Amino acid sequence: VDFVTLHCGITKKTLQQIRDGGRKMNIVSRGGSLIFAWMSMTG
Repeated sequence: VDFVTLHCGITKKTLQQIRDGGRKMNIVSRGGSLIFAWMSMTG
């Protein structure tokens, strides 16, 4: 891999909203899921 492009739109507030539910679908992108998991583990 020569480079990686990452577009992040997850904040601590949206992290909590995703955890609390209310979404019709969970996170659908692999990158978004990885960022969500990393933020959940590291705070």
